[in-house]
This record gives sequence, structure tokens and C-alpha cells, in this order.
Amino acid sequence: AHRRVAGSLREPFERLVDAGLRLNQIRSAAVLHAFLIDKATELSGAERVLLVLDSAGAGPPPSRLSAPSGGSEQGELGGHLSAGAGPQLAGSMLPRGESAPDLLRAVTPWLDEARRTRAVSLRHGPEGAAPRDQRSCLIAPLVAQRELLGFLYCDIEGAFGRFQDADRDLLAMLAAQAAVALAHLRFAEGLAQQVAERTAQLEQRVGELALINSIQQAMAAEMNFQAIVDLVGDKLREVFNTGGLTIVWWDEATQLMHSPYKVERGVRIDVAPQRPNLEGRMFKTLASKRPVVANNRAEMAAWGLHAVEGTQPSLATAMVSFSSGDRVLGGVVLDNHERENAFGEAEVRLLSTVAASMGVALENARLIGETREALLRQTATAEVLRVLGSSMTDTQPVFDAIVSHCGALLGDSRVVLWLAEGGQLRARASNGGLPFEPVAIDHQSPIGACVSDMGLLHLPDLAQAAERYPLLRQLGLKSGFHSGLYAPLLHDGRAVGGLAVLRREAGAFDAHDDSLLRMFADQAVIAIQNVRLFNETQEALERQTATTNVLKAISRSTFDLTAVLDTLISTAARLCHAWMGVIFRIDGDFCHAAGLFGATPALIEHLQAHPISLRDQAAVTSRAVAAGHAVQVEDATDSQKYGRGDVQQVGGYRTLLAVPILRVGVAIGVLTLGRQEVRPFNEKEIELVTSFADQAAIAMENVRLFNETKEALEQQTATAEVLQVIGSSVADAAPVFDKILESCQRLFSIEQLGIFLL
Repeated sequence: AHRRVAGSLREPFERLVDAGLRLNQIRSAAVLHAFLIDKATELSGAERVLLVLDSAGAGPPPSRLSAPSGGSEQGELGGHLSAGAGPQLAGSMLPRGESAPDLLRAVTPWLDEARRTRAVSLRHGPEGAAPRDQRSCLIAPLVAQRELLGFLYCDIEGAFGRFQDADRDLLAMLAAQAAVALAHLRFAEGLAQQVAERTAQLEQRVGELALINSIQQAMAAEMNFQAIVDLVGDKLREVFNTGGLTIVWWDEATQLMHSPYKVERGVRIDVAPQRPNLEGRMFKTLASKRPVVANNRAEMAAWGLHAVEGTQPSLATAMVSFSSGDRVLGGVVLDNHERENAFGEAEVRLLSTVAASMGVALENARLIGETREALLRQTATAEVLRVLGSSMTDTQPVFDAIVSHCGALLGDSRVVLWLAEGGQLRARASNGGLPFEPVAIDHQSPIGACVSDMGLLHLPDLAQAAERYPLLRQLGLKSGFHSGLYAPLLHDGRAVGGLAVLRREAGAFDAHDDSLLRMFADQAVIAIQNVRLFNETQEALERQTATTNVLKAISRSTFDLTAVLDTLISTAARLCHAWMGVIFRIDGDFCHAAGLFGATPALIEHLQAHPISLRDQAAVTSRAVAAGHAVQVEDATDSQKYGRGDVQQVGGYRTLLAVPILRVGVAIGVLTLGRQEVRPFNEKEIELVTSFADQAAIAMENVRLFNETKEALEQQTATAEVLQVIGSSVADAAPVFDKILESCQRLFSIEQLGIFLL
């Protein structure tokens, strides 16, 4: 009766045409499904209508449809199923109290049959029952362009009517129109979804490109390697909102991975260079320019990843490499310490895109930095060499240039140059004027240990090293320095000093810093050796000149020993930087002053009034005669080392050197030199004084021989004169006696002589 009333409203064909027009105007899947249920009910007069879709492509079904007129309500839809998951309810119209899923399960075999035949089917059941007791069922497949989209199911109890072939044809046409409408709607919604997805992708890509562009612009404006690394690292941490990010740099020469940028849990940290497993899966993957993603600990273990010393293990890691040409330069590592599965395709794509633009920028910055650094080093070296060339007699200008240029090239560091002097290290130059006291060459201080061990010493954290080097607290920490680098000054297998570099921030020095410090240390050694060689040459020339002058004096003054000895002692004192000098002649058991230089009148008077006895072993002259070689007293005010305090108080000397003047191994005199300050004579000075003592022996021996020869000649002349008088005065003895008295008076310097005859 309901179907008949519905059919009386308008002709079926007109209603079908109207339905087709309405279907093609609907742009919502939910509205389309509801309209199709209503039209199927209206055209067929069915009690029950199911709209079953064979895929999710036609759009998501509504959760509830409004109840149509006639006292029935539409049941709840089955859950949204993914494509290919089988039939699913998109809409229904059922009498109250009935279940759409139950009905769907009951008619599923008929739907399967319609899927095979793709034809509208009409059946009445149960078979053999009276028409009034049967139920008429219509199943129309929804097919568009040979694609099965779903089914329309209608049924009606015999008490309310019975479907005929005309109803089947009418539902078939409605199903055909509905299939086209569903296909169009699915295409439109799929296209809209694709547009939305593409728009989202484009927006994401635009954002990525904007980020990359900002990074590239910043990299182009910044030519400093570390500045670019810091810029990229900070930007990526901001974009990925992560507290763990590392930028590594591959040093192919040393086969080490450096980490110029590493942040862990939001804190910037320093880690030592690492030596990777070159044959490992991770390294080979990154070397082939493919990303490595490990979203949990198991995946990390599979990749061979582990936390390096000084860091904490993460829960997820993503890393990509960056390169220049075919050469891999390093990589960027994202770490998440809070959760697993933190990195997906989007993060890896963005990270890879940024990394791709990093390689060239970093390589250019590195090359520019190396070129700039090489130029600065070359300029600094040229300046130091210029100072070297103009300071052949003085190392101080060279030392000042070294600490100045070294400090500037090593990032405004404090540089101190130490020299080994007298078993200690003394600060000889500093670019900061720190008042360092002398330190021992031992392990109480870093510079002492460096010189003692003759090796480079690197202390990235002075506070941690303070227990090992107790003097660090006053040699750095007290002045606010927190890292240090120390290099010895080496020459001929021994350390002659050291260079110390101090920084206010803690952290490691790199290989470039090491090589730079070694270069300046070598230049300091060159300066020391240049001055030493120049001074030795000058000293040798001065000694040669002095020796020549002394020998000339000896040759010209064979009869004037005092003048020769005065020349000799003054030359020796001047060459050995002595304050005073005395040459003693030995006469019997006493030493008498014969040659003087710089001695005060009081000392001269004291020496003349109190000749030094050779038996007095408290006197350094007596000890030198007894020893037969040079004897030195470093401090004559020390009564335990020098027992002639009376002479020392008059002379005012502190350091005293005595060298015996030997003739055939026998002492004939002593050459002494004194200094007002406590400054011992070195080996070269003692050797020089010994050579002057030998020359004094020659002079004294020459005078002795000359005097002996002169005396013998005078005696021979006197004898000849007497014999001549004897020969000419045979008869008179008086002329002979007069000549004898004259000769004796001349030879022996006697004023009154007489000859008595018995």
C-alpha cells in the first residue's frame, strides 16, 4: 500500500529523471548516501534499504542519518573500513528495532553473487510459501566504468507488497545513476584530497625552502668556518625543536671525526675526536651519501651506534652526511633523549636538504680560513724573521715579537716565553705582563713538566689539572685562565725553555694550534742560537784580538814585566766581565801583587802590607797553587767556603776566581778575577782565564830569561874589561883594582866597595 501511494505521486520515469538530476548536483558523500536511500525507498516502496559500498573511495559515511517519515529510523553505520576491506554500510533505512549489520550479514551471500554477475537480481522467499508470507528482495550493483562501487539492497514483506520486474528495472536505472554520481563524487573528493595533500606538501616545501634560504644567506654572509657551523647548528635545533644535535667534520688526513658543534639536552659540550670504524655499516652508509635512521635502541645496536665518552645514549637518532663534489666532509646528527620513533621521512628529507647545502659552504669557509690563517702565519713569520735579522745581538725583541704574534693568531691568548737558566725557568717575554716568578724544571708546574719531558703538553681544563700540577693555581687559575697549551724550546736534544699559551675559556686546542705553537717555539730557538753564535763569534774575535795585543805587548816589553801583566789582567777582566783582577808573583812562600786592574787603593795597600802566604789554605790563591788548576769561590762572604774575610771586606768582591800561572808544572804566580755580585764564572770564562795565565807564564819566563841573559852578558863584559886592564898594567896593580871596583859596583848596584890587601 505504501509503494502504491508513493507511486501515485508522479510517474516512475519522471521521478527517476529527477533523481538523476539531483544526484549529479550533490557534492557531499553523506548527503548523497542519504538521498540515495530516500530515492530507493520512494521508487520501490521498500521497507528495508541498505546502501553497501565495496570500497572507502566514495567518501566517509556519516555516523547517523535522520529518520525518514513513516515511523522507521535509520540504523547506525558500520565502522569506516579501509579500501579492499570488504562490504561496508554507507546508509540504511530499517523498521524500528532491527539491526543493519545483522541484515548485511544475512544478505552477504546474495551480494557476493551480484558481485560476480554484476546484474540486478529479484528473488522471493521462502520458496513455496504464499505470496503474502514471502519477502521480496532486490539487489542492484553500483557499477561505473566497469568498477564495482557497491550495492543497493531493498526488500518488502508480502503483507505490504511485492516487487515486480518493473521495480527491478527501475532500481537498476537508479543504481546506474547512483554509481555515476558516486564515481564523480569520489573523483572530486579524491582530487580535492590530492590538492589538499599537494598544497600541504607545497606549503611544507615552501617552509623548508625558506629555512634553507635563510641558512644559505647566513652562510654566504659568514665566511668563518666555526661561525657557519654554529649558525647551522642553532638554526636546526630551533627548527627541529631538539636538545640534541651534532655537526661532525671528517679529517681525512688523521682519519678522525671532530665535533665542532655538539649540544646534548640543550647544553653545548666538547667531545674528543673519534676514530670511526671505516668498515662498519654506518660509516659506509654515510659515505655513500645515504641517511642513517635508528628510532630505538635495537636499531642503534644494528647500526653499531653507541654513546661516545662524555655523552649520554639517545633513544632515537637520525644522521645524514654532507659533501663537496664526491668527497664526504662530515655529517649532521639529530638525537632525541626523550622518546623513540622521533624521526620520520619529513625530518630526514629536511635534514638532507640542509646538509646538501652545507658541504660547499663549509668547505669554502674552511679553505678561506686556512688561506687566511696561512697568510697570517706567513705575515707573522716574516715579521719575526725581520726582527731576527735586525736583532742579532739581542733576543728580547725577537721574544717580544713571538709572544705578540702567537697570542694574536691563537685567539687573543696569553703567551709567556720561558728560558732555562741555572736549573730554573725564568719568564723572559709575555704579551700580558704577568709577573711570573722563576719555577723549577719539574712537574710542579705545566711549563716545568713540558720542559722536563721535552714534549707538547695540552690541558683543556686547568682546574682539573691543578691536583697534578700544584703551581697551576698561581700560574694561570688565579689570573682567570682555564685552558693551556705548552711547547718546549728544543735544541740538540735538550730543552732550553718553553712557550706557554693560556686561554680564559676551557676547551681543547686543535692541531693547527699545536703546529702554530711549535713554529713559534722553533723561531725562538733560532733567535737564541743566532744570538749565541753571534756572541760566540764576537767573543772569539775579541779573545783573538786580545791575545794578539797581549802577545804584542809581551814582544815589545820583554824588559817591563809590570806593563805586560797590567795589559794582560785588564784584558782578561774585560773579556770575562770581571770587576777587578790581580796577578800575583810567587816569591818563596808568599804571593806578591804584580799586575792590577780595578783594585781599590785600600786593597792594593792591604795586599802590599799583607802578602798572601802559600801555607794559608783559607786563601783562594794558595788553594789554586796547591791544586794546580783553577779554583772558584761563588760567594766570598760565606766563611765556610772562604776564610780570608779580611781581604774580602777590603776588596768588596763576592765571586772570586784564581788560576795558577805554571812553568813546567810549577806555580810561579796566580791570576785572580773578582765580581761584585754573586755570579760564578762559566767554563768558557775559566778556560779563557787559564789561557791568559799561560800567556802570563810566557811573559814572566821571557823577562826571567832576558834578565838572566843580560846579567850574564854584563858579567862577561866586566870580566873582559878587567882582563884588558890587567894586560895593560903589568907593573901597576892600582888600575886593575879600580876597574874591578867599577865593574862590581855596576853589576851589583853597590855604592861603596873596597879592596883590602894583606
